[in-house]
Parts: sequence; C-alpha cells; structure tokens
Amino acid sequence: MSDIKIFCLEILLVLFTWSCAGDSSFEQLVPKTVAEDNSLPFFKLSNGIKLHLETFGNSTDTMLLVLHGGPGGDYQGLKKLQSLSNNFFIVFFDQRGSGLSQRLPIDQLTPDLMLNDINEIKQHFSPDKKIFLIGHSWGGALATYYVQQNPDKVAKLLLAEPGALYKQAAKVANTTAYQFSAKGLHQMLSSDQYLSYENDNIADYKMSVFVNSDIGDYRDFSSPDELRQLTFQRFGFFAGYQVNKWQGNFDESYEFDFASGVSESYTGKTMIVAGDKSQRLGYDFQYLYHRPKFRDCKVVKIENAGHYFIEINPSVSLPVIRNFFLN
Repeated sequence: MSDIKIFCLEILLVLFTWSCAGDSSFEQLVPKTVAEDNSLPFFKLSNGIKLHLETFGNSTDTMLLVLHGGPGGDYQGLKKLQSLSNNFFIVFFDQRGSGLSQRLPIDQLTPDLMLNDINEIKQHFSPDKKIFLIGHSWGGALATYYVQQNPDKVAKLLLAEPGALYKQAAKVANTTAYQFSAKGLHQMLSSDQYLSYENDNIADYKMSVFVNSDIGDYRDFSSPDELRQLTFQRFGFFAGYQVNKWQGNFDESYEFDFASGVSESYTGKTMIVAGDKSQRLGYDFQYLYHRPKFRDCKVVKIENAGHYFIEINPSVSLPVIRNFFLN
C-alpha cells in the first residue's frame, strides 16, 4: 500500500475518533488555559491578556527568552533548557492563543501582535539590558522577525532549526509539508462548522489528536519512532491557522520576509543549530538559505538528530547551546 493511501486511512481513523465525542465534552478533553485556571503561572499584558509564563534562575542574570514552535505549540518540550538557569534568567511563555495562554479572537493572533507581547515581556524582566533569544522551528522564525524589528534589544540569537524566514526558503521548506498534512487539515477545521472563537476547545482538541499521533511528515525526524516521543500539552489551532494564513503558506504566496535587513542592522552573534537527519529544515537547508541572512552566523550540526533535538537529544544539543551563550 502506498504511503499516501496509508496516510489517508490514518486520517479517517482520527476523524472517526473525533466523531465519537460530542461537542459538549471537549471542554473536559483539553487542559484549561490561564484565563480559566488561576493556579497556572501567568503574565498579564497591559491590555489584560494572560500568557502562560514561567521563569527560572536569578533575575539579575542576563535574560534568556525562549520562543516555542508550532505555530500554536507550547514550551513544555523546551523546558529541557531549564538547566541553563544556573547561568541565565530563563523565561518560557506560550505565545498568544497557544499552549495554555488565553484564547483570543482570530484577528488578534498575528505575528505583529506577538512581537508586541515579546516587547512587553522584555521590558518587564529586562528593561535596561539586551537579552539572549532562542527560538525553535516557528519560534526561530518569530525570533528572527523580532530581531529584524528590534535589532538593538538582542545581544545573542540562537535559532534551533528555524522555519523558513523568507519567500524563497518557504518555497523549498513549506510547500510539500503543508500539502502533505497540515493544509488539508486546516482547511477542514477552518470551515464554517469550526471557525469561531467559541469553538477553541473543539478545534484545539482535534488538532492535538493530530499532532500527538504518529501521523505526520517523517522527514523532520531521524526515525519514525521519534515522532511518537513528542507530546504537546495543548495545541492552539486558531493561532496556527492564522499565522500560516498570514504568511501565505496555504495559498503558497509566501508574502512574508523576516530576514531582510537583519545582516545590516543586527550586530549581535547568531548561531543556527540543526539536525543532520532532518530532511526539510535540517543542516543543509539552514546553511544554504538562512546563514547568508546574518552578519555573524555559525551553523552547527547535531549528529543523528531530527528537528526536535532539544527535547530528544538534550545531552548533545544543550552543551552546544550553553557554550554559545556563555562564550
């Protein structure tokens, strides 16, 4: 049986599983956000929006801000970076509409508003000092966008296999992945039946079933077994949908550019870390398409690793990350 046929059967199985739960039960099937559970650590923005946020380490040390992937994911897998809190003040947060952060109307889930959130967090925890910034996957693209718009606020930038930063890179990295899985799924879930603010619990649950299953683009992993090692606490469907639409990933227009001007305006050091087994966003792609966009950039290969080397290969990846920020 072909891979495509197997994939279609797996999708049908997932859809059948979804149909077994009535809409009223979805609220119990997803973790509560910080807007609903006051026991969760949070940061309140000036506009009242609550973001799920945790800090580790001494607040007098240099702030290291961590941006998770997705878009729509959460920072739980990246908490392996907590071990760096001996040297840095680590700040993890779920981006707006993602993870356990407050759910918002879809028009409030754009990358530009996410940059505003990062600025507020930076101003609160490190108002007078430049910060260190690390982003994984989509978080790496968002981190680059932040540096493009705020080059004087970041001292060092580490991109852990970032998603495509501009149109030409997106044509290579994004097209086949979205055609394979996410594009059709997003089109189905964003139909009139689901695309409404009131249905966040439903859409998040159904998206979480998908991303936590072993259905996916195996090219991001060193082996199919790696995919099964990953779990997301809660996946923000609408955040993922809106960012992908904003970028032009669905219609393949790719009308975004996070990298132009960075090499001229950003004077800090940059390191790109990539797995050698990640066929889509791995070492070769990063070296060819992303390295030239930065003035002072080194690309480091993590051996025998796929896209999620921080979560799955911390013994190899964390020393590389620590050395970059310390030296």
